[in-house]
Amino acid sequence: MKSARFADMLKPIFFLATLILVGAEPARAGQLNYGKYFGIIQMDGQSEAIAVSLDAFITQINDPTVYPALDVVVRVNLGGYSSSEYVGYHYYDPTFNFEKGVLQLNDPKDDLTATLQITNTDSETALEGPVTHRLTNSKGRIRVVMKLFGGQPVMPTEPLQTALKGDYFGSCGTDQAELQIETARGVGASAPGNALSGVSITGRLGYTNGPICYPDATNKFCALYPYSTGTFSPFTNKLKMQGKLGTLECTKSYDQLKCNVIGFDKSGSCVLTKKTSSPTGPAQIPANLLLNVSAEMKLPLPAPAPPGNDDLISSLSGSFFGFLHFENRDEYQLMEIGVVATTSTDNPHIQNQVMVEPTILLRLGSSWNSTPALSLAYPQRVFWLNTGFAFQSVGGDYFAVIGTWQKGYVSGILYSRSFGRVGTFEMQKGTPPEIPAKMALLPDPSGAYRGPSDAPYFLKSLRSILIEIPNDTQGSDQTGVPLVARYSGPGQMTMFDSSSLDLNTGSLSFLFKKPGGDSLVTGEMAPNGNLKLLWPVGPVLGAPMSGYGAFTYGPKH
Repeated sequence: MKSARFADMLKPIFFLATLILVGAEPARAGQLNYGKYFGIIQMDGQSEAIAVSLDAFITQINDPTVYPALDVVVRVNLGGYSSSEYVGYHYYDPTFNFEKGVLQLNDPKDDLTATLQITNTDSETALEGPVTHRLTNSKGRIRVVMKLFGGQPVMPTEPLQTALKGDYFGSCGTDQAELQIETARGVGASAPGNALSGVSITGRLGYTNGPICYPDATNKFCALYPYSTGTFSPFTNKLKMQGKLGTLECTKSYDQLKCNVIGFDKSGSCVLTKKTSSPTGPAQIPANLLLNVSAEMKLPLPAPAPPGNDDLISSLSGSFFGFLHFENRDEYQLMEIGVVATTSTDNPHIQNQVMVEPTILLRLGSSWNSTPALSLAYPQRVFWLNTGFAFQSVGGDYFAVIGTWQKGYVSGILYSRSFGRVGTFEMQKGTPPEIPAKMALLPDPSGAYRGPSDAPYFLKSLRSILIEIPNDTQGSDQTGVPLVARYSGPGQMTMFDSSSLDLNTGSLSFLFKKPGGDSLVTGEMAPNGNLKLLWPVGPVLGAPMSGYGAFTYGPKH
């Protein structure tokens, strides 16, 4: 690559970055606007719709000879738009017919296909068309809308599918019954056939006054069938749970499950219902706490000067510190990018190309000295700041699209292939910025806890929990932050078999395996530093199924 040509290519193209970071402008009729869309999928024959978001943007992969291409992430959600029960579908360089305004989403690795007609008005862009879930051949329609000029997304008028997890009560034949279901991301392997890829499902079904109830369990629900794995499809509303003692097959409608129980002791049909909860609405909150960067830091990068490119390499190399904004819940995270810049040689006698090798560090809490929760190492690539210039790796979940790179300032957008657009980030070179007092930061769950403090008297302060962050590079399939956690209680001290924090939703998950089956402990971290955890009864035959709610675990001092 000739140096003069490289200098021209190095000039930033700011149009796309402005379009995404500031707000989308209306395109010509039938043309695609880049940005975030919210809407629904309505499957044929189903009474409720599925909450869905779609992100359309441009990326330029690590090979600079490849032209920038359209990138699309579709996220399907249960329980509204901010639930921990979601699955994402990633489409790189999908087919787009500019003349007809038709976007075709069809990738062999994804189970969801869609043909979307694009419609533009003065205030919004809509994508609508047929959708098919390939594994079940279930069909429906998708419609998503992006509001222009700062317009806020609106809640659909159609009723939405509720979350799967929860406590269901009803009857199985002549018996009163209770079914408890937990779901979690980033722990354990997803069961084969589970349309909620990456989500583990466990639970238990109990009856009152059963023949194997503990003596003190009169008129209480006693666990009869523990289920270690489960599969669920929001496209068919079919649930199946499996355990050593039997299986459960259900059809879900709103908050009701109609099930068929197959087991060693009691089999038959059940109708079970949980307390109705309102689905969460769509949200895209802009960052309102911005870096105060000096004018010198915002000077243009030095021009390349081969063969050494010394000034450019000096400006690109080093550490950049700042904040990542999670726009779905208006929280921030400490973020650092370390860059090693070098020159490469296409011609042995002329060094004419600048290369960068970046690593993104994401920290929890408010200390720049804390152990990074995730270290995202990306392969070396040519520095060529054009439309969609991105840091990404094969098979990695998180990737960064750079919008602006100046002498001491970098900004852009972080995306997730399983979640879509996470939010914007901005960073300054050299020293970490001061953290604004009113900035809501993603809390650090590492530490020692004891509780529950607000449970019935016989459960109070029953367990101690210790959580550590091992800084596992890239993360466990990069769907969450891997944790190392152990707990102790009366006569026991053991490790959780797997633990994870989902950065995208803030949900905590802990998996423990026992001879009777697997169980999940789930919850989140409260702003005051406490843990709110739902700790179900273990998979013990005949054990009373305790009250189903998240209790408080406070830090040990």
